[in-house]
Amino acid sequence: MAGLSWGGMLAMRLAVLAPERVRAMALLDTSAGPEVMGHRARYRPMLSTFRRIGLPAWLVDRSVVPKFFAPATLRDRPQLAKEFWRSAVGFSREGVYRAGRAIFGREDFSEQLGKIKAPTLVMCGSEDTATPPDRSRAMASRIAGAELVMIDGAGHLSAVEQPERVNRALVPFVERHLTPPRR
Repeated sequence: MAGLSWGGMLAMRLAVLAPERVRAMALLDTSAGPEVMGHRARYRPMLSTFRRIGLPAWLVDRSVVPKFFAPATLRDRPQLAKEFWRSAVGFSREGVYRAGRAIFGREDFSEQLGKIKAPTLVMCGSEDTATPPDRSRAMASRIAGAELVMIDGAGHLSAVEQPERVNRALVPFVERHLTPPRR
């Protein structure tokens, strides 16, 4: 099981609720803790606006995109941010609203992390401002045997910004834990 951001939030819960279904897990740019109260207050009106009418480009450029990408990526490869937002605009507004409510209203899951028995790889962009590296360090410290990898030069979408660096950590992890032994 591998999950980035909200996918990681779901993955860690699955690993606790149905451990027989998770042989190994990679958690990328995610958090077990609750959303910071200030973020909840700021993002709730933004989600409601998106639900009703979408978001104006200036708000996306100023408040949304910088949460997902490292400054160097925005400067050197702005097309990644444009492609990201172009794909997000195609999502159901109601679906994004509901997903956002689940993300920003989530309960603290930190105390449950010790129940995870599956081998776990925790990765985080070194410049992730949506779920800062300290949150990944805290998660890794609570999961027995978890490996922690920081992805230099990446923000919240590390697998989009630095796919080669992510794969350098992820592929060997998968091979170690999920490849059947050779006979």
